Amino acid sequence: MSDVFLKESVTSGSDLDMVLFSFGEHRVVIPYQTAFEILAGVKLAGKMASRVDGHDPQAWRELARVNPSSRKLKPNRRFRRSNLVSNVKAWSVKFEGRLVVLVFNELTVKLHYADALTWYTGARLAAREAQAWAGDTKRQMRAVGYLNDAAENDRLGYG
Repeated sequence: MSDVFLKESVTSGSDLDMVLFSFGEHRVVIPYQTAFEILAGVKLAGKMASRVDGHDPQAWRELARVNPSSRKLKPNRRFRRSNLVSNVKAWSVKFEGRLVVLVFNELTVKLHYADALTWYTGARLAAREAQAWAGDTKRQMRAVGYLNDAAENDRLGYG
């Protein structure tokens, strides 16, 4: 399946220490650690896809500061795990033109970059809720990137 989803049909939530992504009638269940990795890729792919429309990738910097919830997430006092099992063995994130493409096993999901970056904020909150439930207080930095050349930047008007 390879439909382009609208942000109204894409939701996210948490269930104990797992993160749930719903794409139409399809549900993806993954650990919060994997969700953070996927979301780092979604953010970067959204930035790169927005370049096609001439948006400066640095303009999305404010998105990292957006917190859709005003409540503080208090982690559990002890580290814990649920018995829930992920239904994803392999995943990838990339961009094709103006679309962010997520692949979970055989499920391919395409989102417009604006919808993907909007969904990113809610999905990141769901991952943080699952992390808090698990009692995981550590913070990790994830760095992902695409290499491009000066000719590409000149063509798109950056630099």
